[in-house]
Amino acid sequence: MKKEQKESKVKMFLMLVLIPLIFISVLAFALINYLGYGDNIKQALSFLPFIEAPADGELQEDDLEGRIAQLEHENASQLSEIDELQSMLAQRESTIEELEEQLAEMEAENEEENPGDEAEDMEAGADVKDVVRTLEAMSASKAAPIISEMTQDEAVMYLRIMNVDARSKILSKMDPEEAAQLVSLLTD
Repeated sequence: MKKEQKESKVKMFLMLVLIPLIFISVLAFALINYLGYGDNIKQALSFLPFIEAPADGELQEDDLEGRIAQLEHENASQLSEIDELQSMLAQRESTIEELEEQLAEMEAENEEENPGDEAEDMEAGADVKDVVRTLEAMSASKAAPIISEMTQDEAVMYLRIMNVDARSKILSKMDPEEAAQLVSLLTD
């Protein structure tokens, strides 16, 4: 019976203490390595005789030299990219300046050729509005033949400016085919 009690105590110790302790240590070791703290732990535990610490000087110097070379390469590539972008920027700025000069020259030439265009455009706009008011004041049966005799572009221009009621009355008095053409041009 003592033997059985002794065996049951050993089993209890194994089941409750030793197996969970081993499981937790394996889990902790895996988690530490996964998170990247394995090297730091190895260095901290290097005082134990069965754990070998890496040669600090060699490993760190190689890593640092490699990292320095990598950073120098990245720096050189970024500097060359900056130089390329600056040259492209300068080229684009010069192109913009040339185009602005050409635009100024063209505007000056246009002013020399047609100095009174703005005044003429304002007068033409006033004339168009007068014609539209005249057509609106007429009866639809009299305005329809007048618009029929105009070119389609002129008729569309006048009809666009008219109010909707006058436009619908005039179009109703026109030839249906011609009215359909004008309506399709009005919608464009």
